[in-house]
Amino acid sequence: MNRVCRKRHMASTAPMSVGHPMAERVRTTRVRLLTRSFGPDAVARAAEHATATTVAESEETIRGQLAGILPDADQFEFRSDTERGTIRGRIDRSLTADELTSFNRNWVNVDAMARMHVRRILHNELVVRENFALLAISAPDRG
Repeated sequence: MNRVCRKRHMASTAPMSVGHPMAERVRTTRVRLLTRSFGPDAVARAAEHATATTVAESEETIRGQLAGILPDADQFEFRSDTERGTIRGRIDRSLTADELTSFNRNWVNVDAMARMHVRRILHNELVVRENFALLAISAPDRG
């Protein structure tokens, strides 16, 4: 893989008189050429890793309490009633600012059901990472 990084920046945007030492000055960052080759063992390991990794997506409803929502960061925290513990993730883009404000006002530290989109990365059938997206919050089922 060869990569060349080259950036050019003008030292000044203000017009200068001809003959001024800074008039034609252009600062150029270093140019680096990176060359890397991969042997057959590295290629075989990468191919094995790619075939052993799968992605599973599902929608789940989880019982617990909303700890809070950070609307500007599009993040949430939810304390699950199960051994899963505290879940952190992103907020689905379909939720409006008014809905997020309502969630923070009405559902923080209150028993609730959170509907989430869950994305699991599995390697050799074992979960190595889970990502959560909050879709909705509602009152828990009584029963």
